[in-house]
Amino acid sequence: MRSVRLYSTGAAFAGLLLAATLLAASLSCGRDGQGGEAGEVTIGQLTSSPERYDGKPVRTEGFYLSAFETSALGESTYRQGEVVYLTGPAIWLDPGAIESREDCFQTATVPPIEVCKVKVAGYFEYGEGYGHLSAYRYQITARR
Repeated sequence: MRSVRLYSTGAAFAGLLLAATLLAASLSCGRDGQGGEAGEVTIGQLTSSPERYDGKPVRTEGFYLSAFETSALGESTYRQGEVVYLTGPAIWLDPGAIESREDCFQTATVPPIEVCKVKVAGYFEYGEGYGHLSAYRYQITARR
């Protein structure tokens, strides 16, 4: 009885190499917004290359500012008198995307402003017209 080789050693190696490459790519990139893992990014990365992250799940951290008609995320804050501002550009934030908050404080202004250090996970969107009076170019919404 004769044995027949179905593939050569070179073809087997090429197939294994292709499978390993595809597995590594899927693990490093996460899935494409269908409940997949969110990529860790900085706010600076999101705002400097928004087209790269548009529609994708992301994880980031920064400072959350919540006030009358304001729900925004920024890299840092600064004060002018009693008022706290985010350094720009800011991202409109769906509060449902907040995973954790710490070091929160509230100003004595009327209306009060709450500021917290937060970690968020959600879907990043880029364009025009997000938030109050469509004043923001970016937004992060809670996971779908």
